[in-house]
Amino acid sequence: MMSRKTGASYYHRTWDYLEDNSRESVKDLTEYQIIYPSKQERTKEVYSWEKESAVAQIPQALIWGKHGAVIAPNGKLIWDLSYEWFNKPEEHPFFYRDSNQKPQYVDAALAMLTHPISHNYFHWLFEVLPRLDLIRQSRCQVDQYVVTKVQQPYQQESLSLLAIDQKDMVYTEPELYWQVRKVIAPTFLTGPSHWACQYLRHAFLPLLDLKSSRKNRIFIRRNNYRKIINEEEVYGLLKKKGFQAVLLEKLSFLDQVRLFAEAEAVVGTHGAGLSNLVFCSKGCKVVELFPASYVWKHFEYISVCLDLDYKGLIGPAQECDRQYKSWGLNNFDHLTVPVKELEAMLVELKL
Repeated sequence: MMSRKTGASYYHRTWDYLEDNSRESVKDLTEYQIIYPSKQERTKEVYSWEKESAVAQIPQALIWGKHGAVIAPNGKLIWDLSYEWFNKPEEHPFFYRDSNQKPQYVDAALAMLTHPISHNYFHWLFEVLPRLDLIRQSRCQVDQYVVTKVQQPYQQESLSLLAIDQKDMVYTEPELYWQVRKVIAPTFLTGPSHWACQYLRHAFLPLLDLKSSRKNRIFIRRNNYRKIINEEEVYGLLKKKGFQAVLLEKLSFLDQVRLFAEAEAVVGTHGAGLSNLVFCSKGCKVVELFPASYVWKHFEYISVCLDLDYKGLIGPAQECDRQYKSWGLNNFDHLTVPVKELEAMLVELKL
């Protein structure tokens, strides 16, 4: 059973633990390697701040729960390694755990590749896989990787392409509570970064035999939320201009990489499928469609990083299913695309 809330004792940042650890003169001091320093970038399109990305080695740390929270040896939660969606640090489920639960000791060096919504393609691509780059650049000796339960085929496929096989992984579960000889903890990433874009390109594009003469024009269809109400009219326009409709969930991971790498133009509603823009060639033309209730800049930033020719188009929103509204979210709303504006935008892009 779950206990009533225990004392919510936590470090907000890994660095706070480091400083506290140093003051206490712990013999085996935690190591901390900065792989990518923090970076600010401002263009006429977007402003970005990329936080410092590093790897911490924490001897005798604990790992808890289905999302792999990292706990310092003194029992304090390390929040920036244990992020939970929508929760504040003091509301973390670790503080509501079974008070009788005791950790099992694991004599291994385990590296963290966990994420509370790693089953989402965008978060997997930009917030999980690039942590592997941090770990490998740190040259830490890793026995196994701790991964949130793999739920989607693209997760297993992409890990395998990065030389991470089943034997290299251990999965989190709700009852997990381990004390580990050493936890290797890369920074928890939030959103795309320039270095992560370059890592993904260098990791996967060389695996393809790309046909440089092939130029796809693709329209990304959606079957669930954030649907286009007037999709037939929109696709009628796009089809005349040589676009082909695709459902990305029917493609393997590497086939998605290939599709976008060979694209000269991409049109699609804001959503995880546009994460594949990271594989597009310089100058690829992109039109991202938004419901007026939800406009987010992630894919515009990726386009700026990679010199893609990007434009965004906002249309009236239609309220999404009641289920999503009950969560207090509007980022699932459907939209009606202003077709004449889309047509003018395509002409401007010379499509």
